[in-house]
Amino acid sequence: MKRLVEASGEALWGVLARPKQLLGAGLAAGLGIALFVATWTVSVTAQRQVADTFDALRATEVRVLGTRTDDSTAWVPSDYDSRLRQLPAVVAVEHLVDFGEEIVSDSSPDRPDLGPGLTARIWSVDLNGPKAMRAVVEGGHLDDAASQMHTRMVLIGGRLAAEMGIDVADGVRAIWIGESPFVVRGLIRDAPLRPELLDAVVVLHQDALAIGLSPTAAELVIETAAGGANSVATQAPLAIRPESPNELTAVAPPDPGQFRRRIEDDTRVALLAVSGIAVLVGAMALSNAIALSVIARTPEIGLRRALGARSLDVFATVIAEATIIGLIGGIVGSSLGIAGAIGVAAWLGWNPIAVPLAPVLGTGAGVVIGVIAGVLPGIRATRIEPVAALRSSG
Repeated sequence: MKRLVEASGEALWGVLARPKQLLGAGLAAGLGIALFVATWTVSVTAQRQVADTFDALRATEVRVLGTRTDDSTAWVPSDYDSRLRQLPAVVAVEHLVDFGEEIVSDSSPDRPDLGPGLTARIWSVDLNGPKAMRAVVEGGHLDDAASQMHTRMVLIGGRLAAEMGIDVADGVRAIWIGESPFVVRGLIRDAPLRPELLDAVVVLHQDALAIGLSPTAAELVIETAAGGANSVATQAPLAIRPESPNELTAVAPPDPGQFRRRIEDDTRVALLAVSGIAVLVGAMALSNAIALSVIARTPEIGLRRALGARSLDVFATVIAEATIIGLIGGIVGSSLGIAGAIGVAAWLGWNPIAVPLAPVLGTGAGVVIGVIAGVLPGIRATRIEPVAALRSSG
């Protein structure tokens, strides 16, 4: 114990005698530890964020499609909404029909000079659509009020609206689908489940048929409560077509837990690999600094050896010096890592998740790095011959 105290005291004196070189190396190792701690904390926070987002979106959507090519749209009964809403966990239902691509323009057919036409896909929905797809609509939905105005109305995807120079949905601006006028009821600003809607025009079913468009495919989009997608997918075909449920296909998302675990593992491995490289670089910098310190202190070490210091005492002093520097780097690095992780989470709008073991392991990693970094310089210090060292000082 006495020798350990003496070695620690001498090591502390050595650090204080060369603070710039040694503490600079300690901070280099500390930055690696800071990255390790920050990466770990951000990784855990990102995993939770990914899990919450995944569960809130894809894990709650069921799609029902017909399998007969000669019955692409007729398989949907008129009372599909009431049938499906009897199933537990069903939140909203939407009948989505694809009418293919048409020319969409913001100029009338008799005045083509007012603006060029664009080719866009036409989708149709029922009243209040497309709420089941959780589209974010600016303006108004295709609701009862719109249908009672005796004016055909549309929702335009945000990207298509930008191409057409439409940035406000005021219920006055008109566009043409082919030769038929429609009033812009709303703009679809976001569609997390169906991003293709951002480049499309959405109309009511009866309006699409009234202007002579021909449906090419149909599907029912069902929004479910969390955890109910698989159950609804099993029961939906029977509820829609009890006489022949095998003619329908219900598509439910895979088990979110499996995807979530895979995403979490991949994220953690990638981020920790980067931080591991940083820690290795810091350890090499610290080892190099300790080696230079040993070279600078060669006369001092030679004098100690000449006065009777054993090789083990010299080795212990070098290890203690590297350990002190590593400890300082670990404490500083852990503090910086936690602060950095909180800053990143705040910038991204996430709630940071504390990892209690992160600062403890970060500080411990600093000590381990110090011990490892001091081994080779310590061995070299024990090989210094007293006579040669004293001669070099003269």
